[in-house]
Amino acid sequence: TPAPLTCGHGRPHKPRHFPYPRKDIGQCGMWIEMKTAGTGWLSQIQKEVHENLRGIGYLVVVAYTATEAIQAICDYMSWDNN
Repeated sequence: TPAPLTCGHGRPHKPRHFPYPRKDIGQCGMWIEMKTAGTGWLSQIQKEVHENLRGIGYLVVVAYTATEAIQAICDYMSWDNN
């Protein structure tokens, strides 16, 4: 029997947490879902988790490369990534 799909840290269907609240932009923190470019897709459960996280004030980003994830963090933190 194959192991359940997880996000690489043992918790199924849960993106990685960037726990830095940004009250100035109304965000409680940020979650990043990493997917494989070209073959990665969100399951229905993951879509629901993302919707729930957004509903309670988190930013949720799906990134397909490390560069996209880094840019998303820089954007969230208002850092210049040049």
